[in-house]
Amino acid sequence: MLIDFFQDFTMRLVPVFLRQQLRGLPVDLAKRAELRAQFQDQIGEAAARLEAFAGRRVLAKKGFSPPVLLDLLYNKLKLPKQFHPKTKKLTANREALEKLESKVDDARRPLFQDIYTVRDLGVLVNTFLDARLDADDYFRWSSNLAGTVTGRISTSASPFWTGSNVQNISEDIRDIFIAPQGYIFVYADGEQAEARVVAFLAEDRNLIGVFESGVNVHAKMASVLFGTRVPETPKEFEALKQSSFNELAK
Repeated sequence: MLIDFFQDFTMRLVPVFLRQQLRGLPVDLAKRAELRAQFQDQIGEAAARLEAFAGRRVLAKKGFSPPVLLDLLYNKLKLPKQFHPKTKKLTANREALEKLESKVDDARRPLFQDIYTVRDLGVLVNTFLDARLDADDYFRWSSNLAGTVTGRISTSASPFWTGSNVQNISEDIRDIFIAPQGYIFVYADGEQAEARVVAFLAEDRNLIGVFESGVNVHAKMASVLFGTRVPETPKEFEALKQSSFNELAK
């Protein structure tokens, strides 16, 4: 029963996550400042190129000015309008940007790389590098055991408005955190977990063989769909992914 799952699984995690929240992580302040300056330089350079094309300022206080980005995409570049599936409003979310990128020529594709730079690095700066720390220079957060409808845990700022969401930390941002004395950081990732579960539950020998061979299952799937060989390098995989976007956009 649901109540049994709640009592036997969810409630047992409460003291674990409470201890985690109270402990937090120490921050390397010098590394944090260095990364912030580096990211701000990259954001500034990308924004300058976009502003030269758009003929107006594109940055607001915390990143892109949404109306300006929409104007750039749909009026300046005259790309097909994309609408959010739920709100039905004009959107420039990641999914929309990737669709639109596949529709521009090579001369204008760098504009999208600049858009990604401004947006993605801006999120990292606002979320981690500008986040308030506690008085002891520790980064703390809140863990919500019922944070999503799917049952996944969510994180947010601490009850004292310090820290932020720690579930989307990129590899370079991890460098600002210091393992407390006597501890080390361990990186664990359930790589392709859902696809592996499906393969073994379905007893699909072909798919199980892909996993056991070490081939990237997503690269293998793309190669089957588009009749190409499995890419062996990250560059080949990116090229295949781009060709996939181009095919889907037709």
